[in-house]
Amino acid sequence: MIIGETINIPPPKRGVPGVVFWLIWGAALIPLLVASIAFLSGWRPVDQINSGHLYDSGLRIEEVSALQEVDLVPGKWQLILLVNAQCDQQCETWKKLLPNVHLSLGRERQRVSYQQFETEEVSNGLAVVDPLGFMVIKYGLEQSPQSVLKDLKRLLKVSKVG
Repeated sequence: MIIGETINIPPPKRGVPGVVFWLIWGAALIPLLVASIAFLSGWRPVDQINSGHLYDSGLRIEEVSALQEVDLVPGKWQLILLVNAQCDQQCETWKKLLPNVHLSLGRERQRVSYQQFETEEVSNGLAVVDPLGFMVIKYGLEQSPQSVLKDLKRLLKVSKVG
């Protein structure tokens, strides 16, 4: 090579890096666009995760006239078996199963208390109340203990209170 001689370097190819750039952006933006369209159109999954019936948001146990006499344990989740005078076979079965469901929570059971509450104004069922006194889920007594246990474990896992 001679001193003072210029070397001609070909310009870099712009085609491949440009395609890679747009593929990366597309991979990030297409799922975001699809999710935004689904959310804004009001689409919701058909299946629900929980087995019970969710109460309306913000309903406190004190607001339900039939449950004003329930003794809540402060700072704990409450599992309340609601029993009226027409306690059938399912009701009697749940009276026996409720302590076992509580024991099945394992190390999380210290965060939950359970009780039986007799009232004439509410149908037989199982209610879950959060540590702040808000009604969360109600189950019919036809629900299996496994589905109730699964929901409770999920609630306790994601809960920051209690």
